[in-house]
Amino acid sequence: MVEPVLVFGAAELSHPYLDRTFRGRTEMIARLAGALQDAPFLMGEAFTAADLLLVSPFIWFPETAPDHPAIRAWIDQCEARTSAVKAAAFDAELLSRSEVA
Repeated sequence: MVEPVLVFGAAELSHPYLDRTFRGRTEMIARLAGALQDAPFLMGEAFTAADLLLVSPFIWFPETAPDHPAIRAWIDQCEARTSAVKAAAFDAELLSRSEVA
């Protein structure tokens, strides 16, 4: 999981149960980079639910994205998918309406 690791790190939370369950940022980056070493997506050549789930925190909070070439390329590929572009435009439209109201 990516999101708990990022949240616990940002909140500077540490506890043996959390550390054993979620590991840390260094291990998360190593696992992502390893999975993306030979393929553009986590499960290979095709975008899957695993990509959607694990890339989301980096899209919503880009400042949390690791400075690793394979991970950056993966994030860019996920964001460039047609459905992701459409969803981002839809969200932006809704947000612009709510700011006016």
